[in-house]
Amino acid sequence: MGPRLRVLAAAAALLAAVTACTSSHSTTRRTVRRHAEAEHAYPVPSVTTPVPSDSPSGPPPSKLPDPECAAGNVDVQMPEPEGASGNAVATLVITAESHTCTLTGYPTLTLVNGNDKWKTTTARQPGTEPPATIRLAPHQKAFAYLEWARIGGNGDECVVRPTRLLVGLPNHGGDVPVWWPTGTTGSICGNRVFTSPFERG
Repeated sequence: MGPRLRVLAAAAALLAAVTACTSSHSTTRRTVRRHAEAEHAYPVPSVTTPVPSDSPSGPPPSKLPDPECAAGNVDVQMPEPEGASGNAVATLVITAESHTCTLTGYPTLTLVNGNDKWKTTTARQPGTEPPATIRLAPHQKAFAYLEWARIGGNGDECVVRPTRLLVGLPNHGGDVPVWWPTGTTGSICGNRVFTSPFERG
């Protein structure tokens, strides 16, 4: 082979090597591009770690019931009674003071004259329903209505005249002293004072 033919053969071999290298790089670029497109089409999901809560689990604690009204937490007043025929009627006004409390039932009534004390008859007024529980927030009021005979059956004024009334709160709530009217409206016949249950005002 002459010198010219050897040069041509070497050039042909070099061209073939360059073509093969170029084809290999193109294939590699296409493979890399396909992997990139695949990763873009199907992104890897992110994982979120839950943050523990500081709040306690389970239901909230139940609220304690309101206490019953007691002598140290209520104010009891009795405005001037009114006379009607031979009877007298009056209203007990019970006001909650420092905290919420409940009343259920009837007051107990104790008449006082000097050192003498005697309980009166507590009776349900005819036709009333069983007493309901009354919830009194501070400064709210409840009422009980009293009635007694002040003139005897023969028309004479009764001689029992107490000077004070002790109002007993239900369920051993204690006694609260209340003034008792003087004069004929303060006379009691038969040692009986009828009272209604406590009612909301």
